[in-house]
Amino acid sequence: TWGSNVILSPDEQYIVLGTSYVRNVANGKLKFFDAKTFDFVHEIDFDDCSINHVKWHPKINQIFLGCSDNIVRGLYNPKISSKGAMQCLIKSERKHHYGEEIEYMRPIVNPHALPQFKEPISNPKKIREKMRANPQMSKKPEIPLQGPGKGGKIGGASTVTQYIMRTANELSNEREDPREALLKHHEDAVKNPEFITNAYKYTQPKPIYDTESLEHEEQQLLNSIKKVCPHCGLKICACVREKKLM
Repeated sequence: TWGSNVILSPDEQYIVLGTSYVRNVANGKLKFFDAKTFDFVHEIDFDDCSINHVKWHPKINQIFLGCSDNIVRGLYNPKISSKGAMQCLIKSERKHHYGEEIEYMRPIVNPHALPQFKEPISNPKKIREKMRANPQMSKKPEIPLQGPGKGGKIGGASTVTQYIMRTANELSNEREDPREALLKHHEDAVKNPEFITNAYKYTQPKPIYDTESLEHEEQQLLNSIKKVCPHCGLKICACVREKKLM
């Protein structure tokens, strides 16, 4: 059965069409017929798939087939086709010559060689093991000195962190309570005022202080409002104003 479109070759000499795949009966085929006499010319067999669409490109002279197995197949002739699938075939397989795969410079291992003829170890794991075994190459860092210095080294804080921690502890012991420090000068300040109190010494001998604040006024305002907005649950909100604007 015909399963694809029917096309003419670019030179209009052949009719090309594809057939469907029928299980255990026939494979999908690409068939060519003479356009003048309708005689059968040639066919190409494709196993287990039907040919759904055929396209013969006139410029590159290649045939592309859309098949039922979700694969696009391309047909070309190396002599008359150009570009397209031919570009993948420009590089031919590299020919291997005899002797190329032989490694001539591989190291010769002699376990009984003298020390002066031994080659250096190139295995990273063995190099690390050798460095660990050498006490000079894997030297343990020196522990910071505790107490007085010795051997030409200064004792005490040898790092910035140690210095900061030590000075912080020393300053914390010497700190004084700021309230107690101010109360020490309270009596002198009352007897001999020097700054603000002298300006009101004759005009306002008895100091008058304002005990109210903005927070106190705001609290009084909130206490005077009894209603609560049913939408947002606040006493002062913008819900009513937004409704008026709408």
